Amino acid sequence: MLSRSFRNRWYRLRSDLQAEFAALLMGILRVITLGQFPPVLSVGAIIVQDDQVLLLQRPDGRFTLPGGVVRYGETCLQALQREVEEETGLAVIAEDLQGIYADPRRAGRFHSVVVTYRCRPLSQTLRSSYEGSPLWVPLDRLPSQWSRMTGMMIQDFLEGRRRLG
Repeated sequence: MLSRSFRNRWYRLRSDLQAEFAALLMGILRVITLGQFPPVLSVGAIIVQDDQVLLLQRPDGRFTLPGGVVRYGETCLQALQREVEEETGLAVIAEDLQGIYADPRRAGRFHSVVVTYRCRPLSQTLRSSYEGSPLWVPLDRLPSQWSRMTGMMIQDFLEGRRRLG
């Protein structure tokens, strides 16, 4: 007999795979009909507490903000809460829109549009995931190893700027 925890993880994984497969099929259809991949909508969380920001250290050593792809049928805020909980174990509440970031020249497979929110944690216990290890980093000792877009998000936050596109 399978444990409840295993079944829950299995159902979440199955749901994730179904969503990814549907998105892949839609992308293939778009490429066939329009000759391009559609932009991917994602969310990011800038979570600050006691002059520290929560970053996710990925397995490759680089740092990023918690967040990820918005699933079909989700709002950006629902995706934000789900992604932050999956990647860090924290429950959060979005307090304000930080910015909308897009980098159509980004090298790689797709054009990403990221809606970023400033968030407040509602819980305290951090948990690692396959995505990486969450850690609180003092705002005056931020690492330099992150993607260009993550760097823009952090810089805008520190300078009190919002970016809308």
